[in-house]
Amino acid sequence: MCENNKESARGGEGASVESAEYEKLFQQNTGLITELAKSNLDGLVPSMAPWVLRELIIHLGGVWAFVSRSVAQGSSIDPNHGVATWGMAEENRPNTENLAEWHSVEAQNLQKVIYSLKPDQNVWSSNLTDPTASYWMRRMCIEAAIHRWDAQSVTTSGSEIDAGLAIEGIDEFLDFFIPQRIPTSFAGVGTVHFHCTDSPGEWLITRTSKGIEVDRSHAKGDVALRGAASDLLLWMWGRKRFSELETFGDTNLLEEWQAKVHI
Repeated sequence: MCENNKESARGGEGASVESAEYEKLFQQNTGLITELAKSNLDGLVPSMAPWVLRELIIHLGGVWAFVSRSVAQGSSIDPNHGVATWGMAEENRPNTENLAEWHSVEAQNLQKVIYSLKPDQNVWSSNLTDPTASYWMRRMCIEAAIHRWDAQSVTTSGSEIDAGLAIEGIDEFLDFFIPQRIPTSFAGVGTVHFHCTDSPGEWLITRTSKGIEVDRSHAKGDVALRGAASDLLLWMWGRKRFSELETFGDTNLLEEWQAKVHI
């Protein structure tokens, strides 16, 4: 990922990605998804069972369509549906069997809409604390990367997610998804330390009676989970088991996380 950017889509300490880099990664990952959608549409997606690739492609195209249209008009195109559920509704599913072409068109439409904006420009947002275009630049890029990995896993092992983007994905999971979607899911007692082995990145998670507190520092927890940034992000999203990474300490806490922390 880029450093010392002229125009970053993520502010604050450790900002390392500019909007052009998000766009490049989004285009790369959605392009790979489009190619994968040309065959094996009935192949099982192991990380999203019982979904087959067809359902994953329809989900993704629906997400791209919902976000691009909502951002373009400045409000949700359907307040009765969320970003992830709109495209799966029967009335919104694509009226075509050429899902590869359809996905490509929806991905390109989204790319034109969100990556043409200034990162600090206010837009319609599903994030209660970030109503700027930078949120969508980052969120859609991470969405594409994780689901590209899913799509590849239909026939082979998914390739690693860019390390810098994966670190941003971990931050997003801890700063946005848990607090805004499942704030009490990991409430309790204990500390968990996440440590990237291929890029600078450490997080100490302290459980409380109301949820979690996050400290980005090197500190000892009751358990440590170490691995490449891509593997840590995929673990958080339920794509890997902690046994596939390096652990130290009380792994019961990781078992509890895997059982309770789901988006």
